[in-house]
Amino acid sequence: MTLPTPSAAGVWGKCPGSVPLSAQFPDLLPSEAKQEGIAGHWVAHQVATLGKPAVGTITPNGWAVDEAMIDGGVLYHGSIFSIANHRGGMSKVCFEQPLALDFILEGMKGRPDASLFTGPELHVWEYKYGHSEVSPVENPTMVLYALSILEKHGINGLADQHIKVFFHVVQPRCYTSGGAFRTWSCMAADLRGPGNILQHSAGVSQKPNPPTLVGEHCHKCSGRRGCATFKRASDRDKDYAGTAVPLGITGHELATELMYCEEAFARLSARRDALAEQAEHEITTGRSVPGYEMQRGAGAEKWKVPPTNVAGFGDMLGVDFRKPLAVDTPAQCRDKLKKKGVDGALIAPYIERIPGKLKLGIADYSLIQKAFKA
Repeated sequence: MTLPTPSAAGVWGKCPGSVPLSAQFPDLLPSEAKQEGIAGHWVAHQVATLGKPAVGTITPNGWAVDEAMIDGGVLYHGSIFSIANHRGGMSKVCFEQPLALDFILEGMKGRPDASLFTGPELHVWEYKYGHSEVSPVENPTMVLYALSILEKHGINGLADQHIKVFFHVVQPRCYTSGGAFRTWSCMAADLRGPGNILQHSAGVSQKPNPPTLVGEHCHKCSGRRGCATFKRASDRDKDYAGTAVPLGITGHELATELMYCEEAFARLSARRDALAEQAEHEITTGRSVPGYEMQRGAGAEKWKVPPTNVAGFGDMLGVDFRKPLAVDTPAQCRDKLKKKGVDGALIAPYIERIPGKLKLGIADYSLIQKAFKA
C-alpha cells in the first residue's frame, strides 16, 4: 500500500511488520534495473572503502562490474572525500552503519550509505545508480537517518538548533541541471516537523484497513498491482487520455493541464510496469496471457579469447583491433590531484562542459524557499 504522505522507500521494507498491503504482494520477478542498481551500489561502496574492483568482477548479486559502475564509484568517493578531508578525514565517515528507527515503528531499521557527524555539522549521503532523479530536499529516507543519528548522539531540541544538516545525493547516471552530485541543507531543528509527519504516516500504515493515496511513492511499491486506489486512479487516467484536448489554452491553464498529464502519465507507466510484472510471472510459471509471450533479445557480443589474441588476430589480417589511449575523466583527474595536494583548477583550461539538451521540466522552487528561510 502507499502512505498518505511521501514514503521513505529506502527503509519501510526493513521493518519486520512492513506495510500490510505491500507485504501481500512481494516482487514477483527480479527487475534488471533493480539488480543493476544493487550491483552499482556495491561497486560504489567498494571504491569508497576498499578501492576499485577490476572490470569484470562479479558482484554478490551476479552482475559483472563495468567501467560505468567504477566511474560512478569514483564520483561517490570524491563527493565524500571533498567534505571529509577538511573534517577529520575519511576515517571519521560511517559507511553502511545500521541505525535503529524505533521512533518511527518498533523494530524498524535503516542503513545510510554514508554519514559524518562532526558536532556542528551532520552530513548524510545517498548513492543512487538509477536514472530517475532523487531530490535531497527534505528527502524522507534521509530525514529518518538524520533524526536517528542525532538521537544516537543525544542531541535534544535545544542543541539541534545549532547543528546544520547536509543531505547529499550522488547519481552518476541522472543528468540534471543540478549535476550528478546535489546537496540540500537545513538546521537540524527543521527536521522535527517532517519527522513527525512520517511517524504519523507510519502508524496509520499499520492499521487493518489504512487509507491509500496515489503519488510518486507508488512507483516503487510492490503492492500497486493489488491496490484498488491505484487501479481507480489509473482507470481515470485512461479515460482522460481519450478525451479531446482543447486548443488555445495558455498560461496558468496550460501549466495546469500539462502538470496533470505528467502526473497521469507517471501513474499509467507505473500501472503498466505492475501489470507487465504480473504477466511475466504468469507466463514463466506456465500460465497463458493471450497476446503476450516471453521473447529473448539478441544480447551483446563478447570475445571468447583474451584481448591479446584478438589484437594478434587483427595484426594477421592487417587491421588494428586495439583501443586508442584512454585517460581518466576530468572528475577522476581532479580527485587524484586533490589526493596529491594539487589544485584541480590547473586542469580547468583543458576541460569543457557540453551543454545539456534543453527540455521542459517542473520548476524547482526549493532555492527560493531556502532564501526566504534564511
